[in-house]
Amino acid sequence: QQQVSSHDKTSMGAPARAPAWFEKVYRGAMSDDYRRYMAEEWGQEKRGDQALFEKLCLEGAQAGLSWATILAKREGYRSAFYSFHVSRCAALCDSEIEKIVGDKEARVVRHRGKCQSVVKMQSVCYSVCCRVCCKHCRLVLHLCCSVCCS
Repeated sequence: QQQVSSHDKTSMGAPARAPAWFEKVYRGAMSDDYRRYMAEEWGQEKRGDQALFEKLCLEGAQAGLSWATILAKREGYRSAFYSFHVSRCAALCDSEIEKIVGDKEARVVRHRGKCQSVVKMQSVCYSVCCRVCCKHCRLVLHLCCSVCCS
């Protein structure tokens, strides 16, 4: 359990509320999704191929945007990218990426490069992972982490 310093608490022991100017400027940071993320996920270790892959992809999508924006679209990302199932994302073709980018509901950040990066991120992750794993396990390079490191 995380410890909260005394200056982060009110006299009643509850977490202090952000200053009014902060809430006005960073409204998205005050959303329920953002508060839940900060309380339950931020700074916590991620394990497993899908959880790590999701984190990497969302971090890439966040570049230049607020984290609150990405959290608000996280379910859209999960839907569009098969819950970040690594091999399914790797199989996405250009027409599927165009469909995601062209989604009128804007469930994800509609930036072609950011959407294409999900497919590219998969190959980079497996390449790096397998190189490291195979060095120790002496397995062939086409095996993925979940196979050679389990």
